[in-house]
Amino acid sequence: MEDIAAWWNRAVAAGAEVVTPYQEMFWGDVYGQLRDPFGVIWAMNQPKRAA
Repeated sequence: MEDIAAWWNRAVAAGAEVVTPYQEMFWGDVYGQLRDPFGVIWAMNQPKRAA
């Protein structure tokens, strides 16, 4: 996933509920979880971009 923010915002606008806000995790990736309107948990992951 190249741009987690764009997909994240699209899912939230479509009614997904944030379970775990996306953020940089201790293992170095950006990660978060959403629950869709049907109750399914989705995880989004993106490698940390090099500065």
